[in-house]
Amino acid sequence: MNFLKILASYTAVMASVATADTCPVAPSRIIMDVTAKVSFDAKTKLFAYSYTIMNDRSSPLAATILRLQIDKEPVQITSPPKWDSNFDEFKNDVTFFWATGSKLPPGHSLNGFSFKSPYPPGNVKYFTYGDADVPTSEASDVSDEPIPDCPDFFFGRKGAHASDVVGVTIGPVSDGSLSPEMKMFRGEFADRGWEKEDHPQIKFKERGRLKVMLLGSDKFDPAKVDTKTIQFGPNKVAQISSKIIGDIRSGKEKKDKANHGALMLEFAIEDLGVTCNIDHALFISGKMLDGKKFFTGAPLRSEACTKEHFKDKPHHKTENSNDD
Repeated sequence: MNFLKILASYTAVMASVATADTCPVAPSRIIMDVTAKVSFDAKTKLFAYSYTIMNDRSSPLAATILRLQIDKEPVQITSPPKWDSNFDEFKNDVTFFWATGSKLPPGHSLNGFSFKSPYPPGNVKYFTYGDADVPTSEASDVSDEPIPDCPDFFFGRKGAHASDVVGVTIGPVSDGSLSPEMKMFRGEFADRGWEKEDHPQIKFKERGRLKVMLLGSDKFDPAKVDTKTIQFGPNKVAQISSKIIGDIRSGKEKKDKANHGALMLEFAIEDLGVTCNIDHALFISGKMLDGKKFFTGAPLRSEACTKEHFKDKPHHKTENSNDD
């Protein structure tokens, strides 16, 4: 009798193991920094863009790709050894990328990524992801090919780069959009200046307000922004409030730049749609009163995903799911 109980228990355990999902480290867990340098050749009328990527030592995965969201193909492209480049045009999603099979391990940096373009620099999105194994799941009575229940993998999200890590760097801007300097912070203004976080973090289920400032310049007049057109963050939300403020720079920075003021905006944090592991920058777009576009972004400190992020939020559908 005891033998039968042991056998039944062993069979149940093995069945559980056989149907368990295999969940490797997700590609969105990579921690990579992208730095850019730009120069202009007055003779050729071309801007030279060069990039260095750094795969952080705390990153759990090797890096294999760098993708830039630019909509015109560059020229005179150079790549590091064993890296290839391509300009990818697919419907409304147009990007330029470098990819490799040699991989960049954590704690290593690599340069040699460059190209030239007739278009001037501005803030653009970059996308990347880590070299991850593919999650697997055993067939069941419900589905021959069930989607693995691996929360760190963003199955079923819409968009060509929905599961890629997104950040901000410098690249050619072909549509003439303005690219004002952007700051994000939670501090309050005081006579001594302003408090900011260079890389604020938005935590899971956090509520409150995030302040965003668009700094004025010779090309960008904060008072001439059509605030009704502003879209911010992954969910492209509108601001809660906006106002023009005076010069917020201080010290040497204030002496070196004219007082153009700034546009201060406030947004509801809970409405932004920031995704753990994915969003390493936030972007804002809109139009000026004369119809000219602007687009810019600033770094965000990403929050690591936990089981709580996916609790009570099914991230995939089985074949017997109802869409009613």
